[in-house]
Amino acid sequence: MSQSFIGFGILSVLFGIATGCTRPQSGTTAGITTTTLSHDFFITHLAPAQAQPFTDNLPKENLDCLENIKQVTCYSAANVGFDPKCSKELATPEMINQFYAIVQSLPPLHKNILCHINRVQIQSMVAPIGYVSAITNDSQQTIGLMVGISQLALAQESKVDLFSWKEQLNFGFSKLDDPKHSVSKDGPTIFISIQKSSNSFLQYVLTHEASHLVDYLNSANQLDCLWPENTSDPKALAKCTNGENSFGAVSWPREYNIAFDGTGRQLPQLAAAYPWLMQMCFYSCGPTISPTNVTEVYKELSRSSFYTAYSTVNEYEDFAEASTMVLTDKNLLKYQVLSADKNILFDVSEALTNSEHRQKQEWITNFYAKPDLKFKF
Repeated sequence: MSQSFIGFGILSVLFGIATGCTRPQSGTTAGITTTTLSHDFFITHLAPAQAQPFTDNLPKENLDCLENIKQVTCYSAANVGFDPKCSKELATPEMINQFYAIVQSLPPLHKNILCHINRVQIQSMVAPIGYVSAITNDSQQTIGLMVGISQLALAQESKVDLFSWKEQLNFGFSKLDDPKHSVSKDGPTIFISIQKSSNSFLQYVLTHEASHLVDYLNSANQLDCLWPENTSDPKALAKCTNGENSFGAVSWPREYNIAFDGTGRQLPQLAAAYPWLMQMCFYSCGPTISPTNVTEVYKELSRSSFYTAYSTVNEYEDFAEASTMVLTDKNLLKYQVLSADKNILFDVSEALTNSEHRQKQEWITNFYAKPDLKFKF
């Protein structure tokens, strides 16, 4: 029932191996250590006292999906990550039923993963729209899987445009610390529609997040980054390798370096081909891209092998976005980036005809055709 990080190409920073676009951020609070792999993808390490409830309450083999979701859902007023104070009493039936309804509309593997999930945190204060985490014990064994979702994302008639807010972070039009998630009329906006879906936005988000767990359980990405030990040299580099047959090897270099000082990945070939896309920053922006270059960003995206701007963050986000696009019926999905005057800057349906996407589509299609993919640890 357990899986070590090694199977996913990951060890905690304690063992000198890390993943993602910079050295993982790791913080400890009350026996909980969180290692960040990407903006919305984490490993949560629990001390024995925190881990015991997961070990004692594993989902049954023949569980009822709705009943399991009811049992594991709680409401958290904390920010991203495992919240030991998460309240089951504050998770309303409306929240639970909305989450469950969208889970039923997901691709079969993703549906199974979220039906067997060990924890659902509905979050009132969370920067990513949604996120997932594997939960491990002090022996580095997986003992649970968790998904966190913004309360705003569950609202069918939400007046907050979270996708556009996230996209505009790259250009300085929106602010990460804005509790209203305000969107500027002068910035690019995202239009998403999935026909026959009761909540296109939430269906897209949950397909993306569950794809991270597909990746974790089935090693779609095999990225190993070796950090030098016992050094404070800011010029020190981590050596990263994408496995030969892994998803990351399709669009990303087989080998590259990450700067020890946290300035990020060194990807000269991608930076030369897509100088604007490689500056997209989303939830970790320092300097942002000038608004005058918005059109150039999406011109690059249209001729690239990336399905969305968010795909360019790292291999993990690339896999999650590619999975969402390929597994959602292309005749039902509309994903567009619109300019301030509502002209189409990017249309994924047109991008899918790009020859750059062919190899990635084939990889995703063949991967999900495997009969032995895991949906639980």
